[in-house]
Amino acid sequence: MTPEQQRAGALEAIERIVNRGGDDDEVLSAVRAVIHNLDRVAVDDPGFVTRVTTLVSAYCTDPEKMRSIFSG
Repeated sequence: MTPEQQRAGALEAIERIVNRGGDDDEVLSAVRAVIHNLDRVAVDDPGFVTRVTTLVSAYCTDPEKMRSIFSG
C-alpha cells in the first residue's frame, strides 16, 4: 500500500470518527490509533497533518493534545 493510499484510508476513518462524535478524549484516542497504524512516511506529509488537525480541531483545544496525536 502506498503512502497516498494509507493517507486516504486514514482520512476516511478519521472523518467517520469525527462524524460519530463523542467525548473529546475518546475521539482523540480513536484518531490517535488510526495515525499510529500508518507508516511514518505517510504521517510526515504536511497536507495530511493539516487535514487531520482541521478535522479534529473541534475536539482538541489543547495544543499539547493535538501534538500527542502525531507523536504518540
